[in-house]
Amino acid sequence: MKLTRPLHGIILILFVMLAINSTSATTKYNVLSFGAKPNGKTDSTKAFLMAWEAACSSADSTMIYVPKGRYLLGSMAFKGGCKSPQITIRIDGTLVAPQDYRVLGKSTDWLSFEGVNGISILGGALDAKGPSLWACKASHSNCPSGATTLSFTNSKNIRIRRLLSLNSQMFHIVINGCENVHVQGVRIIAAGDSPNTDGIHVQLSKNVNIIKCSIKTGDDCISIGPGTKNLWVEQVTCGPGHGISIGSLAKDLKEEGVQNVTIRKTTFMGTQNGLRIKSWARPSTGFVQGVRFLDSLMRNVQNPIVIDQNYCPHNLNCPSQVSGIKIKDIIYEDIRGTSSTQVAIKFDCSPKNPCTGIRLQNVNLSYLNKPAQSSCSNVLINSTSALTKYNVLNFGAKPNGKTDSTKAFLMAWKAACASADSTIIYVPKGRYLLGSMAFQGGCKSPQIIFRIDGTLVAPQDYRVLGKSTDWLSFEGVNGVSILGGALDAKGPSLWACKASHSNCPSGATTLSFANSKNIRIRSLLSLNSQMFHIVINGCENVNVQGVRIIAAGNSPNTDGIHVQLSKNVNIIKCSIKTGDDCISIGPGTKNLWVEQVTCGPGHGISIGSLAKDLKEEGVQNITMKKTIFLGTQNGLRIKSWARPSTGFVQGVRFMNSLMVNVQNPIVIDQNYCPHNLNCPNQVSGIKIKDIIYEGIRGTSSTQVAIKFDCSPKNPCTGIRLQNINLSYLNKPAQSSCSNVRGKALNLVRPETINSTSALTKYNVLNFGAKPNGKTDSTKAFLMAWKAACASADSTIIYVPKGRYLLGSMAFQGGCKSPQIIFRIDGTLVAPQDYRVLGKSTDWLSFEGVNGVSILGGALDAKGPSLWACKASHSNCPSGATTLSFTNSKNIRIRSLLSLNSQMFHIVINGCENVNVQGVRIIAAGNSPNTDGIHVQLSKNVNIIKCSIKTGDDCISIGPGTKNLWAEQVTCGTQNGLRIKSWARPSTGFVQGVRFMNSLMVNVQNPIVIDQNYCPHNLNCPNQVSGIKIKDIIYEGIRGTSSTQVAIKFDCSSKNPCIGIRLQNVNLSYLNKPAQSSCSNVRGKALNLVRLESCL
Repeated sequence: MKLTRPLHGIILILFVMLAINSTSATTKYNVLSFGAKPNGKTDSTKAFLMAWEAACSSADSTMIYVPKGRYLLGSMAFKGGCKSPQITIRIDGTLVAPQDYRVLGKSTDWLSFEGVNGISILGGALDAKGPSLWACKASHSNCPSGATTLSFTNSKNIRIRRLLSLNSQMFHIVINGCENVHVQGVRIIAAGDSPNTDGIHVQLSKNVNIIKCSIKTGDDCISIGPGTKNLWVEQVTCGPGHGISIGSLAKDLKEEGVQNVTIRKTTFMGTQNGLRIKSWARPSTGFVQGVRFLDSLMRNVQNPIVIDQNYCPHNLNCPSQVSGIKIKDIIYEDIRGTSSTQVAIKFDCSPKNPCTGIRLQNVNLSYLNKPAQSSCSNVLINSTSALTKYNVLNFGAKPNGKTDSTKAFLMAWKAACASADSTIIYVPKGRYLLGSMAFQGGCKSPQIIFRIDGTLVAPQDYRVLGKSTDWLSFEGVNGVSILGGALDAKGPSLWACKASHSNCPSGATTLSFANSKNIRIRSLLSLNSQMFHIVINGCENVNVQGVRIIAAGNSPNTDGIHVQLSKNVNIIKCSIKTGDDCISIGPGTKNLWVEQVTCGPGHGISIGSLAKDLKEEGVQNITMKKTIFLGTQNGLRIKSWARPSTGFVQGVRFMNSLMVNVQNPIVIDQNYCPHNLNCPNQVSGIKIKDIIYEGIRGTSSTQVAIKFDCSPKNPCTGIRLQNINLSYLNKPAQSSCSNVRGKALNLVRPETINSTSALTKYNVLNFGAKPNGKTDSTKAFLMAWKAACASADSTIIYVPKGRYLLGSMAFQGGCKSPQIIFRIDGTLVAPQDYRVLGKSTDWLSFEGVNGVSILGGALDAKGPSLWACKASHSNCPSGATTLSFTNSKNIRIRSLLSLNSQMFHIVINGCENVNVQGVRIIAAGNSPNTDGIHVQLSKNVNIIKCSIKTGDDCISIGPGTKNLWAEQVTCGTQNGLRIKSWARPSTGFVQGVRFMNSLMVNVQNPIVIDQNYCPHNLNCPNQVSGIKIKDIIYEGIRGTSSTQVAIKFDCSSKNPCIGIRLQNVNLSYLNKPAQSSCSNVRGKALNLVRLESCL
């Protein structure tokens, strides 16, 4: 094996880690390499399109990188059909439009993406140079319409983060015909009088999130057009501008509707409107339904709340007509602040299609320090005073808890259902004895509210309800709300029967909704259900808020809320204490939002059990955030039977959860098979992908806090752990993984470790290994490898405590086993005679393997005797590398100790996806050529939390290395951060390196670039290095140098180093600022750099 290596020190390379899908694993395309010029004058359009073409045609995930500078660009269309599964456009500069507005003015878009999938735009600024066009329009001259700055059409899985959009000619950002779009941290700025400069426009799109954005513009901050579904807007500040507007609608006769829109935690500052729904006064098939405006602050807003269905500017194209748009089920809750006009709420609805189901709750708007006024036309508001009321007492109900009131409640329902008005069924204080009741749909009433001030109680004898499926069931209803009150199902007597193993009925669900729409359950208390408390089955647009559920921790099958075959369900601010799952999520659930739910006691929140049936619908687009688990059996769980199934789980986000003494905080279990019945020897067919765990913290009551036990046939993919902090007995908890692929980003505790309990085990003792340190166990280890490699299962080769004498061993790939783990609790020792290994290239080598992990243990290579031979200048062999991986994939090395290697300790050559963590390497400071970890011709390598003490480079990085991440590495060192090349011709390069946050303690050469390396002046005299070095960042480098010159840049005279940046560098020598030396280098020194900089 040929190794190309530098000499001493550690090269710590940190690439950018993004919130979703690290860019460290991507192929990068710098627009400068395609001819772009960052001077703001030269047209770089062609260069950007060439970079796009290269990225699009790559089979890898890719990054298009735009360095700092200003890039002049004309209109560009980025077309889809790409091979690359993910393209990230990372912008550190500013894209600028031509100064002459006419160049873009007649185009529809400046930067457009069509038919793309998996595109991210991160950072940077877009300056569309709009003011000259606005001035033209203000002069009423003959001006072009202008171009949208950034548009996405017919695209999926789009992210726009931390972008600044300046002075668009027309709309700033348009999302049209898209799915799964996330816009976060975007800033939009244009003058308050700039025409038609909407901030973000969404239409014909679904599953769009707009979060933490600031929009200052001359038109709508956010405009929402026809065909928008499942839009979530949160923490958006608007002003100046025209506010947030649904519409204008009814531009066309046939339009799709707008539905399931949530806008919350928004701030409006001096805007023309706040929260507006607007339609032309024209016929249309469109509608607006299921909109929630929550928690908004108005500051001097002209029209804080508006519904305008009579929009007809200049009285053209719509006189004497009325809007056909149907508006219903609109909630305004916690809207507060000041109006700049006396009438703060204006509902001007269509006389043909009045607005229905409008609800105002906790609205506090003032004008000149007095309550503002409101104006309503053709609107039905959900105030209980405006509803037709049916009091159950008038139908014979008795609030004594003894008289059966079942018939009275059903009569009240029948009357309310038959009414053409919105109705309320009122249940006064008291206790009402009720048997099983089914409330059937097909009602004339557009809205029926159960207002419960009392308690509904089940019969004391559990058998009365026990054989029923439900106690209170609603089927095929639309627009039903249950507000307040308590449901006491008297479950304990049935639980006791079940505990005694008697012949007991199954029990009834307390409250169920089936095949229903637009359901609200608010401030309800459900006590002691016989079975499930609340079931939502085959429903759409359901809001559960402020519900409390209470049952004993040992009550059987008393799930709190069960959802299946339903979409657009919100469960918010609920407290659930029960004996089974707090929330269980079954097949066919889509667009579920769970927030601020406290669970415990109970079994946690569970997706599943799935795979009960062969043909099942999938579970997708689930978000759970701000949840608390108190002493629960599980926290966040996905569970499927070990049976064939067509089902899947996809697009789930578990965010910001607190675990307090939870047994299994994070679980995926695809091998569920209780009592080993109906599923032995089978595997789950459920496909699980794209699951995010972010901000999960707290304590586990078991050592293994994360358990991923996925299907061997359908491994879990796209699993991401980010900012996980789980402890067990005040120490980092452990994790267990089987058949899972994903990433752990940022500060993740515990360390992700593959489970050994679920693997086929091969103990080396069973193959004849001897743990005495004297008997050669080489053959036994190779036999164990052969057995593990030939197995079709995931396997573990176990090395118990003891010392195992081993010669040179080569572990060859081509294995059937998808995963082989070496679990080493002992120490592997080399022969005492250095000549036994000395002429070998490697002691322990792996070639062509996939999915191999080495966990724990120690490797003692007995190197000192060879070092002594070399020091005596005798005729000595070169020595062997202790551990090498060649042409291999998906390798993990964890918690290993490597002692006294003859040559390199660990070599990674021609490999992909390698994770080295918690490794300790020890050799004498004068041991020759004992590099700690050498990487070459490899990509996607992580080296984390390692301690390296050796006689050569702690980490050496050779040619062909891409996407290397080194973090939290301690090195005892001659050099600090070094780039070194021979003074010889070469086609090689070093590009895109970031050295960040490093501490130097008495280091000879803290920062070095040496392109004139030529030891003994052999093979390179009078030559210069051909290596091109560019875009190297040193940031946050601090500490002490043992020499006066702490920074030495000695670059090639033929190929000067370019793009070198020093930022926040603080290096001292003898308590004084250190010096620097530069030759053939171009770059910048930024911020507080304490040394005499030569840049």
